[in-house]
Formats: sequence, structure tokens, C-alpha cells
Amino acid sequence: MLLRTLLFIIMSVVAASAQTRQIYVTWAASASVGTADFTGYKVYRCNPSPCTPTVQIGTSTTNTYFDTGLANSTSYVYTWSAYGPGGETPSGQTSTATTYGAPTTRNVTCSGDISSAVQTAANASADGDIVNIGAGSCTMSGLLIQDKAITIQGQGQGVTNITGNIGTWVVNTSNAPTFRITGFSLTDTGTPSSSLVLFGDQDASWRGPFRIDHVDFNYPNAGPDGIIQIYGPLFGLIDHCNFTQSFEAMILTAPHLNTEGGSVTDLKGAFVATLPYQPGAGNYLYIEDSTFTANSASGAAAYDTGYSGGRLVFRHNTTSNSGLFAHWTSANSINSMWWEVYNNTFSFSNASPVEWMRMEGGGSGIIYNNTTSGFVPNSMQLGDGRLESNSGAPLLLCDGTHNWDGNAGDASATGWPCLMQTGRDAGKTVAQIQAGNRQANFPLYMWNNGPQAKCSNPAAAGAACDNTAGVTPNEAAWFKSTPHTVSGGGYGQGDVDYCVNTSQPSGCGTHTLTYTPYTYPHPLNH
Repeated sequence: MLLRTLLFIIMSVVAASAQTRQIYVTWAASASVGTADFTGYKVYRCNPSPCTPTVQIGTSTTNTYFDTGLANSTSYVYTWSAYGPGGETPSGQTSTATTYGAPTTRNVTCSGDISSAVQTAANASADGDIVNIGAGSCTMSGLLIQDKAITIQGQGQGVTNITGNIGTWVVNTSNAPTFRITGFSLTDTGTPSSSLVLFGDQDASWRGPFRIDHVDFNYPNAGPDGIIQIYGPLFGLIDHCNFTQSFEAMILTAPHLNTEGGSVTDLKGAFVATLPYQPGAGNYLYIEDSTFTANSASGAAAYDTGYSGGRLVFRHNTTSNSGLFAHWTSANSINSMWWEVYNNTFSFSNASPVEWMRMEGGGSGIIYNNTTSGFVPNSMQLGDGRLESNSGAPLLLCDGTHNWDGNAGDASATGWPCLMQTGRDAGKTVAQIQAGNRQANFPLYMWNNGPQAKCSNPAAAGAACDNTAGVTPNEAAWFKSTPHTVSGGGYGQGDVDYCVNTSQPSGCGTHTLTYTPYTYPHPLNH
């Protein structure tokens, strides 16, 4: 399925992405989410454009709606309203999307070096078209796709087998990375470069969705950080893929803009850090129904955030000698990482076990119903590079002397809360923080994680989940599951940084949690 974003997402503006007979609608969350006044959203549609959408076509509890069964080559107009016990609040915005007509398919035979043939087919394709690579074994040295909303498909994993790197996808601000790549086995027996590189870092807009599905990435030799690299504030779906690698990380995201990083008020990741966390949102990067196997002695990360944050939902996956990793806020980067990690099985059997998750100084999330075994310790590591001499200019250390940190007055934790440390919500610029509008509390939530199979699958045989996969903080005074006490009882008083529970709590410290996971499987995953 092929999607194309027509408008970018800003607060209160609806956006729609079109494909053949289907449209994916997404918008920024209502300010009422998490309050007693919020029940969900009502979605309205009309056609053909221009028209005023007054007919309700459905409801959603998240900020996305997948509209199916539409006519080909037809324009539709959408809007949405937030509703609850107090009534309905229209967004006041509309967006138009036009479904594609019948695609043109260009066939490529999988024999010898197909680089030129695939590039020629891609260059000739318009939005909605398909490049179809046949069954067989072939080689490929590179591919450049620029502003093309197309599908490149093989005949299936183990059926279309390509040796080499599939190439680099380049996306400019005039378009969104709304492609699909599906149905291959990719390998390289030499020293590989990254296989898929997505560039969408030119524009301060949250764009997508793309889809990468049913692809084997078999790269047994060491290579760069990320066989899939995603640059810029992009979202989409990676599903039914198999990764076997020695890379430091199998999927790497770096959502900063190519213009960021020049000053403390324009750090790498600054745009993403202005977007508040939205638990259960549909317009994040979803990774589901995939396997990750590291074949190096020290293991590898299934996913790495880089230094500039991200928005990730990692669910229903199986990893072997592989965990999850987040770099820290430091120097000229701000890591506003949001994690939702659930119903996964993580295992480690190599000689040098590590933690199954490491959050080294940025972001928060919701982590639950995971089976974790073989890790030492069998816990998540929390820390902050700016407390560990791992930061250069302009941010420097979190030591209570910089006005971009919270500096709440906890006598045992100088500078706490550090800029964008675990336990803080995104949604503020550094300039706002410097002016005294500091980051709100959003603790890391964990529940029902442990070594038993029942943790991730209640129907599994064996013992009940013992919930022993908790948290190991590097700096215990800065990362607490008990309330902070601050001088004067003001900002930060009573806040906690993380909570470990046996089931989903209603809140943690001073924070109230409202959370419903997004639809599984993802609407694109069918």
C-alpha cells in the first residue's frame, strides 16, 4: 500500500495521506487529551473537493484514522473534532487528499547487476507506480529516489535475493517519504554500508507514513550504526522484517533537521523536542512483528535513537542478543525520546551480557508486558551523559549553573531535572525553559516485565510474570521512583522520574497517566 502526505502536521491541523482507494488521516493531539473532558475524536468527510465535511464517518481514540473503500482518483476533504462529556470541539481545519488511480507497473528481471534497470524504472515512475523485481538472485550497488511516492517490490523473502545495498532514498521538503519497499532478502558478504537511508531532514514538519515490510536484512559483517538509517522527523511502519547483523544498531533514527545544532536554543533535535509526548499516537515510527538477531559477541541494538530523540513504538518483536538503546542529551543535541515498548521477547545468550534497555539521558515512555532473559542486569539502565562528563559545548554539564536545566532545588541532585532527562515531558523550547517555563513531569512507566514467557504472552505455559525487570539508575539521586523534595516546595516538588508496577497504574507521583495502545496490527500492516 502506498501513502502520500499532502499537508504537514502542526498543532490543530489535520493532514491526510492518500493511496489507491484508501486515505490515512492524522493530526496533532487535542489539548484535552488526558483530562476528564476527553473521550476521543470524531472524523468528518466530504467529496469531491471543494466541499465542507459535515458527515461523520467514524471515531478514533487516537490522533489517526484509516479511511478505506474509497473511489479511485477522487479528492476527499477531512476534518476532526475532539469530544467528551462536555461536548464537541471542532478543529476548525480541513485537509484534502486525492486517491491514486490504477498504478503503472514496471518489471525488472532479477539477474546480474540490476542497479541501472531499477534506477531507470524508478526515474520513469510517477507517484503511485510500482517497480516490480522478479524472483531470482541478483546484485545491486545503489539506488537514488528523490521525491517519488512509489512502491519497490520483490516476490518475497527468500524469493527475490539481492546482494549489495539497496541504496539511498532522498526526500526533499516538497514531498514526504511515503514509499513502500517490500518482498526481498538483502545481504552483503563484504563490509556493507547502510542499506536504506531515508533523508527527510529539510523541513520542520512531522511527515509520513512510509512502510518497509517483509524484508530480510542479512549482513553478517560489521558495518556502520544502522542498516536502516532515518534522518529527520519522519514516521511510518517497519514490519515483518528479519535483521541478522553485527552492526552497532540495526535501525538508527536521528530526527533532527539539517539546519539545527548551531546554538543552545537551536540544538539538534530542537523541533522534535517541542512536540509533547502523545501516548498511543498513531503517527510515530512503529516497528512490529519483526526479528532482530545480533551475531557479534557483545550484541547489538535493535534500535538506537542517536542523540536527537524520536518517537518509537516497538511491539510484538523477538530479539536475540539485542536490546534497545538511547544516546544522551549532550553538547549540541537534545534527546526527546518517547518509547512505547510492549509484548516483545528479548533474550541474550552471548558471553558479554548487557542491560536490555539503556536510556542514557533523554526521554520517557511506557514499557510493559515484555519477556526479558539472559541480560545482566535484567533491567533498564537510566543515566544522563551530562552527569557523567560526557558533554561539550554549548550544553556542558548538568551541574546547577545553566538556565536550560530545571534547577528545581533538590539538594541531593544539583541541577535536577536536567534538560530533557528521563521523567520530563517534551513540548518546550529551550528559550521557553530559559524564561522560566520549565519542562513538566512525565515519568517513565514500567509494568509486567520479567524473564517468564507469560510476561509478553499471557497464554504461554509456565510461571506467572514476576515483574523483576526493573530499573538500574546510574545516578540514583537524579532518577528516583520516590518523590523529590525541593527547596521551597515549588517546581518539581513530589515528582518522580520512573515507576515500576505490576499492572498499568493510573499515575505516578504527581503525574496522571491516560493511555490506550494504538491499534494492533497497525492499519498499514495488512
